[in-house]
Amino acid sequence: MIVSEEPAEILGLPVSRTAGLMPMGDEGALAAMVGSIRENGYLPNRPILMWRGEILDGRMRAKACEILGVVPTVEAFEGSEAEAAAEVWERNTVEVVLGDDEITQLVLTARPREQRAESAFALVELTGVDVAEAAARHEVTQAEVESARRSKGEGLSL
Repeated sequence: MIVSEEPAEILGLPVSRTAGLMPMGDEGALAAMVGSIRENGYLPNRPILMWRGEILDGRMRAKACEILGVVPTVEAFEGSEAEAAAEVWERNTVEVVLGDDEITQLVLTARPREQRAESAFALVELTGVDVAEAAARHEVTQAEVESARRSKGEGLSL
């Protein structure tokens, strides 16, 4: 069950319809995020992205903060509607692939191989998932993930 396709307001802030390009998640995902924030605190490096006075990205984090009475960090996005849509897409493709959504897998494989390899590397870096699994999820080779690591100049040992 989807929590809300297009919530009108979270934390007293209007939600941009552009945010609806990506699904918000189900009640289980929201409960898990509430539990994570309750246990680990809110991560300030994951701000709620605002655009033209509306929430552009971070609806689930905002909703979890609303439930817990936590004040999240907020970051402003400046750009056109097309740039805002691209930003929502880019910020959420790595997060959404962590689920089992087949549509997400189709969307990810439509991205150029280099971008998929970068997303696979981000998945390894952010979640600690095995390189082989991340490469398989993004339909790239382990060598391409390693190349993405080198191009980012990260010290992560794969």
